[in-house]
Amino acid sequence: MKETEEQGPKTEPETVPDVEPEKPAPKGLGIGMAGWLSLLGLVVQNASLVMTTRYATGMRTGEAFIPAAAVVCSEVVKLFLSIILVQFTDTRGAIRAIHSELSSHFSSCFQCFVPAACYTLASSFIYYALANMEVTLFQVCTQSKVLITAGWSIVLLERKFSSSKWIALFALAIGISLCSYQGATSKKSDDSKREQRILFGLFSVFISSMSASFGGVYFEKLLKKDPRSKDVSLWMRNVFLSMFSLLFGTGGFVLSEGLEVNFFRGFDTFTWIIILLQALGGIFVAMCVKYADSVIKGFATAFSILACALMSYLLFSFQPSLIFGLGVTCVVAATLLYSR
Repeated sequence: MKETEEQGPKTEPETVPDVEPEKPAPKGLGIGMAGWLSLLGLVVQNASLVMTTRYATGMRTGEAFIPAAAVVCSEVVKLFLSIILVQFTDTRGAIRAIHSELSSHFSSCFQCFVPAACYTLASSFIYYALANMEVTLFQVCTQSKVLITAGWSIVLLERKFSSSKWIALFALAIGISLCSYQGATSKKSDDSKREQRILFGLFSVFISSMSASFGGVYFEKLLKKDPRSKDVSLWMRNVFLSMFSLLFGTGGFVLSEGLEVNFFRGFDTFTWIIILLQALGGIFVAMCVKYADSVIKGFATAFSILACALMSYLLFSFQPSLIFGLGVTCVVAATLLYSR
């Protein structure tokens, strides 16, 4: 008989779990190709929108269109574009995907109500601000949005900014203010002929900046921090954001213009171009928030002002001043400092 030695339970050798090597800190602005493309698209869109709006509202003849009607139409176009993007990116198809999200995750979809309400509130208070303060002061005060956006990013996204980035953001706000100053002071308006309430105008700018910044950062939180952010695509979020924005925009039109006014009064080819550019702006903003962030989006706004200045120089005999040159210097320096 063979003696069998008792053997204890087999123990497998301890395996050391694979530890992913620590990723190096991102260089520059820390965004990928999609982020750069969305920022570039936003710069081109902003500059084109400003130049087209300038022609449509100040240089062409004919009856002026109703701004609230253009806002409603732009939301319809943005909703249509978002549905098309869902159709091509979701295997279920647009209609089935939207119905599935509404029926199974209505509370998650309803969260887009918040940024839509914030954007509508911001647009409304811009009109109050312009009615009660000079354009120059308005242009300067609205640049506080850059810093307020950074503040909301700390609160909602727990983002941290180094001292050099804070200096860059302050420099960016100053640079945009200086660049806007020349364009604002070159346009003489009837603001001095009507009674203005400066304090109410400043309050309106503050509310507009706070709500727009909060809406942008909150939408970024939905795209990046929400537990279902990996399951819900950017375009699906944009569909629901457009739905709520359309609801608020229609309500604002009815309250401001009534039901008897001609909705398409003054519409022509350039009006539809403006509407299309506004809709594309909503798409590019969503892409910037997704692939970059709400703070970096402010740099795209700054460079769109520089692009407008270049096109104005070539097309409308715009002559940049020393103040504008200082503004450009601040914007470029802020960009370089922030990207360190």
